[in-house]
Amino acid sequence: VYQALDAFVAAGNAVVLVSTDLDEVMQMSDRIGVLYRHRVSPLLAPPYSLEQIGLRMAGVAGEA
Repeated sequence: VYQALDAFVAAGNAVVLVSTDLDEVMQMSDRIGVLYRHRVSPLLAPPYSLEQIGLRMAGVAGEA
């Protein structure tokens, strides 16, 4: 599946990855946005940390 996603992106397409596995999200993503209370946080670009993502997941930082 990951090889297919990589090939799809390499062809100039975009993928929206929805996952509860933060390690997978951090490994596969160029940018990360967090959905909290029906709003998407401002996108994070690498380097991002688990702390930054966790704060957005808790609604503490980065609400749009």
